[in-house]
Amino acid sequence: MSEIGLFELFEMGEAVGIIATFIVVLYYSRKDSQKLSIDIESKILNDLDDKMHNLSEITISNPELGEIFDKGAGSQSAKQACATYALNVFAHAYHMHQRGILKENEWNAWNRTIRSTFRKGTIGVTGGHQR
Repeated sequence: MSEIGLFELFEMGEAVGIIATFIVVLYYSRKDSQKLSIDIESKILNDLDDKMHNLSEITISNPELGEIFDKGAGSQSAKQACATYALNVFAHAYHMHQRGILKENEWNAWNRTIRSTFRKGTIGVTGGHQR
């Protein structure tokens, strides 16, 4: 059996160090690429939300354009257009929470706002009766 000298031990340690460094870099680069993917998806969702925001502003200022989105509803009132927009904002906040972009305390504030809107406002009221 051959003896391993000090120089050979240093060479093996160097090889192990290089391999360990490679594994650590691979782990963190994969983690960063997953985070980047989530960031890109979130940017796309926010861009779509901005477009929906613009459409909602147009519909609120011109309620007769509401039938573009729902021809059975005829001309929407300004209240209906605003309620639709509010529901879209609430849905967007929920999706951002589901994706982990809204932290728990931010979501709790949004959740209180949404619940308060349903409790105090007219969203969800049909024919004078709450659902």
